[in-house]
Amino acid sequence: MRQGCPASPILFYFYDNDLFIGIQGLYVSGITYMIPEPFFAVDAVLLAEFGTKMQIELNQITDWSNTWEMTVNASKCDVMNFAGTQSSDLILQEQNTPKTDQYTYLGYIMNNKLDLSGTIKNKKLKVRKAF
Repeated sequence: MRQGCPASPILFYFYDNDLFIGIQGLYVSGITYMIPEPFFAVDAVLLAEFGTKMQIELNQITDWSNTWEMTVNASKCDVMNFAGTQSSDLILQEQNTPKTDQYTYLGYIMNNKLDLSGTIKNKKLKVRKAF
């Protein structure tokens, strides 16, 4: 698949439609349903309550990737902890995943304090540039 080709996202979906089988998503207190793993084209977000659960999910992605002979570039991945401290490194295909306090996903700037001001500021700037 060529990067940038309009058909690439749908073709990739057919290729990796079983990637998240067994990865459970996240239950949040006060919400009656589970938050699934957000996934768009080749971008995905994993959610887990604990580092050990996150490592299990990363292991599942490693197993899937190895089965289909795909290499994951862990340097393009980031781990963001929202509460407490993360004591150990998380490993994806024998690579450490970098840690961050802020991450941009599909244009939304998220940080570990769940502060949306960065996204709002960014959107305002884009609107001003457009007019």
